[in-house]
Amino acid sequence: MPCLSERIKTANGNIDLFPQVYQDDLPRLQAFMTQTTRDNQYPFDLISRRLVKSHNTWIQNSERLIKGKNPCTLEIHPHDAHALGAKTGQQVIVTSAVGEISIEVVITDDVQPGVVTMPQGWGHNQQGTNMSVAATQPGVSINDLTDAKRVDMLTGNAAFNGTPVAIKLA
Repeated sequence: MPCLSERIKTANGNIDLFPQVYQDDLPRLQAFMTQTTRDNQYPFDLISRRLVKSHNTWIQNSERLIKGKNPCTLEIHPHDAHALGAKTGQQVIVTSAVGEISIEVVITDDVQPGVVTMPQGWGHNQQGTNMSVAATQPGVSINDLTDAKRVDMLTGNAAFNGTPVAIKLA
């Protein structure tokens, strides 16, 4: 039975685009966003990204869809790359409070200084994935860096983006 209208409308029949629970959380969010100090141990924020050719992890198991250059790279702003001495194509070590990976760098101004990004849905070379084609491809899992205990305060969901990380040359 169709029920979308009943689920998204409020008692007055309108859709509430800015619920009170979000309004109430604005002071906490504003305080967080205006923080100027960075964690010296983990000075970068890691966010995930989707790739145009890679809708989901099963796509990496299709030989026809994985052709071309390695898409599993760490994008970093030119200022940050310069400060690290990193060059495009170079391997770096990315470390978080829960893990460490080695990944190829791509320098781009598509990300803000202090932010790095890598695609989600990689790391099929781990035991038990049963993805024979994907297991032969380069790529590491962003999940090796995200902390399962880190939770978004407002929603209670796992907080996968904004993972504090450190980067050093491999």
